[in-house]
Amino acid sequence: MSSTRELVPRVGQLAWTYSFVLILGMLFFFVSFWVSTTYGETPAGDLAENITRELGTALVIAYVVIIIVEQRSWSEQTDLVKAACNATMASTFERIFGVQFPAHMFEFVRDRLMRQPIFREDTFLSYNLRRANIPVDKFGMDVLVMVTQLSYWVTNVSGEVVDYPVRVFVERTLLSQVDAEVAKREGLGLLEFSIDNDELDTAQDGTTEKWHNTPEFIRFEHLLRIPPNGRHFVKIKYGMLKLAMDTEAWRSLYPCSGLEVQVHFPEGYALSIDAMHVDDFRRVSDGIGSMTRRLDSPLFPSNGCLLWWHPRAPQSPTA
Repeated sequence: MSSTRELVPRVGQLAWTYSFVLILGMLFFFVSFWVSTTYGETPAGDLAENITRELGTALVIAYVVIIIVEQRSWSEQTDLVKAACNATMASTFERIFGVQFPAHMFEFVRDRLMRQPIFREDTFLSYNLRRANIPVDKFGMDVLVMVTQLSYWVTNVSGEVVDYPVRVFVERTLLSQVDAEVAKREGLGLLEFSIDNDELDTAQDGTTEKWHNTPEFIRFEHLLRIPPNGRHFVKIKYGMLKLAMDTEAWRSLYPCSGLEVQVHFPEGYALSIDAMHVDDFRRVSDGIGSMTRRLDSPLFPSNGCLLWWHPRAPQSPTA
């Protein structure tokens, strides 16, 4: 967008140089006339005459269009340039892929992917589910402690400085029903928040006007300023309570190169995982109470994974 804003005033300031287009067009007309009178009776002469005449006509028309455009306001010129760029890009997509995208589809791809300055790499997600030492009658069923660890490299792929909000939230629906001593004992809440292995002080208020606490979530945000082509390592770890039969969803807010998910769960539970993606997870490993899955394809915003678990039905004794 900034490059477009810089381009249009530059075109206006150098409008006088477009007179060269008119001179060149007239020169082609002169050459066409000269070829016609000198070699007009030959096939090569006819071809050269037609080519030079058409080029001269095209340049004169281009000059007239430029003069008309130069008389319009800067805002109109900006709209024309943006529309021309969008039309050219959409046309390029159609030629390359043989598919005519709807306008809103192309705009989504352009704004959310092609113009996205942030890209994540080596995204790793770990879930560790274990039984909580909390009485069953507290919630009506067994509860589990789920410790989540997320780490990734974040890169500014643009040519400008970008303020990247590193965000995390913890469900407080069940957490709010236990006291601080139990929460500390069970390892609940925000446990680690680091940038390039430097721990941030999570005891401070990490909320902002756009990212504030709600009755459902405890939120924390750190604004990371990243220079062009800058790269930082982000690591977040938090614990929360989940029911014995429950689900957990994770989605990426930014494009990323892929995703690896590692899950540990207690004995006596069945757990499944599915990719919220057009491609499926690749099985890396399976063990007793553990699994690792890998998504090799890039993730778009809102792609991620879904977990669900439940206690296994007790096996009936064999006769």
